[in-house]
Amino acid sequence: MKKLVANNQPNFLTRMFANEQIAQIKEIMSSTPHRLDPFFNPQRIAIIGASERGMYPSGVLRNLLDYGYKGEVYPVSLSRETVFGLKAYPDITKTPQTPDLAIIIVPRKAVLATLKQCVQKGVPAAVVITAGFAESDDEGKVLQTKLADFIKTNPITVIGPNCAGLADMHTKAISTRLPVPPKAGTVSFVSQSGALMMALYGLFADRQIGMNRILSLGNQLDVNLSESIAYLVADEKTQVIGTFIEGLQDAPAFANTLQEALIIGKSIILLKSGRTESGQAAAATHTAALAGSAKVFDAVCEQFGAIQVNDISEMMDTLQLAATFGDKLQGAGKIALVTQSGGLGSLSADLVEGFGLIAPPLSKALSQKLLDLPHIPDFGLLANPSDVRGSSVIGEATAETLAPFLNDSDTDAVVLLLAKSAVREQDVETAKSIVDATKSSEKPLIVIWVGQRHPVDDPDWALGHEILREAGIPLFAQASDGLRALSHLFHHWQFREKWLENPTNLQIPERKSKKERENKALSYAENMALLEKYQIPLAPAKLVKNEVDTLVAAQEMGFPVALKAISTELTHKSDAGLVELNLQNADELARAAKRVFERLGGHRIEGLQVQKMLPSGVEVILGISTDPQFGLVLAFGTGGILVELLDDVVLRLPPISETQVREMIKKTKAWRLLQGFRGSPPADIDALVTLIVNLSKMAVEETSTLDGLDLNPVIVLPKGQGAYAVDYRAFR
Repeated sequence: MKKLVANNQPNFLTRMFANEQIAQIKEIMSSTPHRLDPFFNPQRIAIIGASERGMYPSGVLRNLLDYGYKGEVYPVSLSRETVFGLKAYPDITKTPQTPDLAIIIVPRKAVLATLKQCVQKGVPAAVVITAGFAESDDEGKVLQTKLADFIKTNPITVIGPNCAGLADMHTKAISTRLPVPPKAGTVSFVSQSGALMMALYGLFADRQIGMNRILSLGNQLDVNLSESIAYLVADEKTQVIGTFIEGLQDAPAFANTLQEALIIGKSIILLKSGRTESGQAAAATHTAALAGSAKVFDAVCEQFGAIQVNDISEMMDTLQLAATFGDKLQGAGKIALVTQSGGLGSLSADLVEGFGLIAPPLSKALSQKLLDLPHIPDFGLLANPSDVRGSSVIGEATAETLAPFLNDSDTDAVVLLLAKSAVREQDVETAKSIVDATKSSEKPLIVIWVGQRHPVDDPDWALGHEILREAGIPLFAQASDGLRALSHLFHHWQFREKWLENPTNLQIPERKSKKERENKALSYAENMALLEKYQIPLAPAKLVKNEVDTLVAAQEMGFPVALKAISTELTHKSDAGLVELNLQNADELARAAKRVFERLGGHRIEGLQVQKMLPSGVEVILGISTDPQFGLVLAFGTGGILVELLDDVVLRLPPISETQVREMIKKTKAWRLLQGFRGSPPADIDALVTLIVNLSKMAVEETSTLDGLDLNPVIVLPKGQGAYAVDYRAFR
């Protein structure tokens, strides 16, 4: 039998769309059947290996019974007649009806036989929690290969092996172990680490973050990360997606999924390990994942608006704000800082600027409203940060102080900065007053509360920070955590708004499989044909065979000229002394040709290239390289001999539009040079943009045959004079 289609989701990235179509796209995506549906909305679940003992054999069944799953549950056990009062069956083929989902917790050598029984029964989906496969030892690798071969040819979808299961908080299909009862919400989380998924679930509960779905993938034998995220993007109950990534198995699909999320307005916050050699090795031994190129992965996330964070705390902070405020964090990122500590206020003002947010001056009208409040001392017009002093943020006065800020149309969010203990009885009223203030305004409010949180003696009252936490108000122990998370989300929504203004052809080209080949350098004629095909402007040049013809070519184009030996065997011609620049006359050219021939050292050459020396301009580098996971990647950066020293290169997946090219250029140090630096004229940026767009087209159309291309340097002349590649080499 043939394997079921992996993903029936319609692809909306093959055509342009208007913003008003996004709601329709969402509706179609969420209503399209998907092979992962049985995992999250099963009517009948079988637990194979069920028991009243053991972390998973008993824990999964206990969660289903305790947390309100309404469907039928079939324990499967060879040794028991009942499990927790439910009738047990000796194997899955004996269950009264066909389960929609099987949860497999049996010894690793029994997993294949168990899957065969599932297929015999007609079970469409299975979660294999059992570990000990490719992540473990050689025998485990053999067993996993056999599983993979079976799954490819049979109609069953498998998550795992070596995973911690999954859960849907709305349907209560808890196919894992949850340490606390589920709280339904809009955040979904997918992880390649089962233990980390379980630990983070506890952190979500600590912060009162409502979850929709959580999923542990394990070794990704069948269902992989890209498909899982795509499924959550299409899910109407999921608005925010968090993910922990160790490696990708389908990188182009991952990039397309990030685009889909950006289009329909779902935030993806991701944390990736395997960014160093040791991290990659750990990922491989943990879940048999491939880490891939960290720089290309970072570039893809940036290109498609995914929010990449550096640690668990930063991820939790950002997920909490995304879940709490959603798209309310659209806008310019103008922040009102309300503080009773001048020191904390000035520190936060520095952080606001550092994170690319804005703390605008208060309007005279707002300042006057504040001064009219009886508990705010009159020290003249207030600034931003607004130091409202201690009595203004104690007890009921706190809500009165916050109200003018929350109702002010000149800011996008309010940050309350408190530098004091949170364990006193008066802090209870302060916290309640903060909660009351948020009830009359939809403007985002976060609280930075720096001070004691753990009382020496057990108080008779609730703690202030606990009151805020239970009310779902984002609370942070230091200003940098909250402001960094705000920055991530404001910039994410700003990026999306700008990106949607120019949605050209959004389809990342499918990467055709390539046979092993020599990564052979193209000949001079092949280079010329390729560059001419895609209208890549070149500095005037001519290839000649001997010293005499060099003079004829130079006289035709005019001195000064450059002289280069052309050979597919030579990578760095300058290092070998085979490039002579700025030759002013026939005598200099003749002597240069003689030196070049003397330095060949036995290398075969196609000839000597005589090239017209271009006027002074800005040198940049352009190129196409092959990433083992994402395929062809565009590169742009500061060029010439400084390229390796500066490491000032931006990467993007093709195709990219003119608008995206300009944003790409702006991220490099070359941007200031191109605008005109220290008296130099502005460069021909329009010509450079056209060149890069043409290079992007080449990368798309030549995907199956092109391995790489270097244009270094490209000289961008003053405005109106063009941009020209001076040195170039391509590989197939």
